Amino acid sequence: MNILKIASDTSDKFNMISANDRVLISISGGPDSVFLTLFLSSLIEKYKIKLFAFHLDHLTREGDSTRDAEFVRDFCDNLSIPVFTEKIDAARWCKERKMNFQEGARLLRKDFLRKYASENKIDKIALAHNADDLAETFIINFLRGSNLKGISAIRPYSGKIIRPLIYIYKKDILSYLDENKIDYCTDYTNLKEDYLRNKIRISLIPFIEENFRKDIKKKIIKVAEAAGEADDYIEKASGNIFMKMLSESNNDDLKKIKTNGILKFDTSSFLVLDGMIKKRIILSAIDLLKGNKRDIGERKINDILRIITKAKPSALDISENLKISIYGGFIYFFDRSKVKSGRFFTNPEEEPGRNFLEEEIKEKEIIIFDKQDLEKLESNKNFLQKKIEKYNIRFEFSIYPSKNINIEKLKALPANEAVFDLSEISFPLKLKSWQKGDYFNPFGGGYRKKLHDFFIDIKLPKEYRRLVPLVFDMEKILWAFSLRTSDDAKIKNDSDKMLHIKGFIRK
Repeated sequence: MNILKIASDTSDKFNMISANDRVLISISGGPDSVFLTLFLSSLIEKYKIKLFAFHLDHLTREGDSTRDAEFVRDFCDNLSIPVFTEKIDAARWCKERKMNFQEGARLLRKDFLRKYASENKIDKIALAHNADDLAETFIINFLRGSNLKGISAIRPYSGKIIRPLIYIYKKDILSYLDENKIDYCTDYTNLKEDYLRNKIRISLIPFIEENFRKDIKKKIIKVAEAAGEADDYIEKASGNIFMKMLSESNNDDLKKIKTNGILKFDTSSFLVLDGMIKKRIILSAIDLLKGNKRDIGERKINDILRIITKAKPSALDISENLKISIYGGFIYFFDRSKVKSGRFFTNPEEEPGRNFLEEEIKEKEIIIFDKQDLEKLESNKNFLQKKIEKYNIRFEFSIYPSKNINIEKLKALPANEAVFDLSEISFPLKLKSWQKGDYFNPFGGGYRKKLHDFFIDIKLPKEYRRLVPLVFDMEKILWAFSLRTSDDAKIKNDSDKMLHIKGFIRK
């Protein structure tokens, strides 16, 4: 069997190599990566490509891994291929992060490959996965109950990643190397059934071949290919819908989204989508903001879908910095390391009159209007302005007679305006953020309640509650800014004068 031709045909079929490509090979020193390096070396003259290699010494197997590193350096030197090497105590690294060794080592190699690819302007990263790896991965993902993407197992290519050996069996690679007297390293841990993959390779697949289907690996590859084609179709369709939804919400500048750390969709547009497309849209949003979909499993996706489907104000932590919030008819994904919740509603068309601070007020209280201000207001032009620069909030104060005023019209004031019976205010007026134990007598509520309960009643998500400026006097909270005024100082038919306050938050 001419496996060099199979690798070449696979490369051509998926356009893996182009003229003048700079290709980084992940080489362990094992038979697969040695053959991969030899195959790519055979293409240098044809495509004028430049090869580089990377090897990670995991500092394992009682010094054997370091001997592998020395072999790789000599092997690459003989082929005139520059090799980058790193060494790290992979077992310790994985233990510190509570990861199994195989998964942790894979992530370490992936991160180093990205690093060297970026530093050396690499066009392609070549990995030595073969047909046996594909079959084993299919079974692992099947046993885990993976979705369509998982069942498609290892793809021939993905972005910069290429796998020219994906349709070549391990036994054929070993035969080629042995026949041509080409040295390679052997990792004895691959012969132990300590890991699930090893158990599948050593015991399960041979058992199926002997008792059920001799060509099981060939059949698995066929199913994986079909799943991959279906996955590609769904991925393309969902990608188009993803961009359309971003465009409809006026935030289709992907570079700006990454920089600002926030994107949004219209909730109603999302809810009418097919279930599978919804999941892909969520994953696309996470990938765009987080840079990867690592640790985002089916359970997390279903949790996200659950809160979106409720179509009520709610929020959920997706990962350490990534969060989703449903509010005001929109679904928001945001990176808390880049954006504060108060920046959401800067467009009046999105959420009229809703205003939130960029950050909670740290001080116990800030005086915004005292008796001296009241005297100034009554003696001057009946207009006084106060700015709290630290929190980008500004207030305007005016006094008007309230006799014979139409109280019903006062209910139609914009959310950033409020009026109070001047005689019911115990000056000074102060500003603060919500603290546990705060009470409030919301207008029209009929009774005093904890401000926390009021926030729950109006379905205000937790992350916004300390961003609501609270205006209060010596005795009571008068105004949860832009949300509700208090019943305690409301204008009545016999009120003499009213204090009119306007508030503005600069974004």
